[in-house]
Amino acid sequence: MHPDLRLAPRTEAELDAVRGLLRDEGIDPTGLERGPGFILLLGEEVVGHIGIELVGQGTAVPQFLVIAPPYRGRGLTDLLARRIEDWARERRVTDLVIFALNEAGDRWASERGFHRIDPERIRARVEAYSLFGAPALESSRCWCRPVLHGLLFLGPENAGRSLLAEGIARAIAPPDLPVYSAGLAPAPIDPSTARALRELDLDPTGLHPKPPSEIPMSEINVVVSFDESRLNALPEAAEQRLHEIVWELPDPRRAPGDENFRFTAFRDARDEIRKRLDRWFGGIAYSKACP
Repeated sequence: MHPDLRLAPRTEAELDAVRGLLRDEGIDPTGLERGPGFILLLGEEVVGHIGIELVGQGTAVPQFLVIAPPYRGRGLTDLLARRIEDWARERRVTDLVIFALNEAGDRWASERGFHRIDPERIRARVEAYSLFGAPALESSRCWCRPVLHGLLFLGPENAGRSLLAEGIARAIAPPDLPVYSAGLAPAPIDPSTARALRELDLDPTGLHPKPPSEIPMSEINVVVSFDESRLNALPEAAEQRLHEIVWELPDPRRAPGDENFRFTAFRDARDEIRKRLDRWFGGIAYSKACP
């Protein structure tokens, strides 16, 4: 990101500039002022915007996303999306819904943990389409994901990938987001797990394998399971609304070969996990320390 770019709440003073950006991209700005939004500023120039509308029961719909052409391809969409999710989390919003207009939009949503839903589910929950309108339901694909209020990485042993994920997520996620990992049959931490985190200047002290029974599940609403669905192993799954995302990622602890080859597998797993979490959290660290 450009060092002089800053993110700020949109005020009435920036409405005309945002409308100009939207019109340049062929987007009708009608209704822009009816919902809150955030802008990207370079000096006093508005170079990006995202708006949001609360609809139905606890659902937030990002709106009017635009980035000025010279600043595209720099991760600014993720930065704006992260700010919207922070906004939604602060207000205890439960779900984010986005409309994808093309394959690139579908790919963006899928990579960030959204899942396709029938637009009729939204039509039934929303009485008036004040910002996005009924035509959006007919011309685009609808994607949904819970707002992250608490995140659990769940593996078979909590000695490798799930601990890597916890360590990285704690470094780049919002500081008020609960992040944990657990394993159904905890095993001793693999030394390569700690080594791989230290290569990122992350301190693994305090990360340790543990069973789900040690996790305050009341804080969790999203579970990332490795390899296969493990949600049924959690007693809380039947009592609270838990959304599961399955990451199919080779287990580096099972990699063949000598120590060097095996650690290469840990690096590969770590880097893939980091890439996925960067997409979720905008790729910009809130802090650098693991507890």
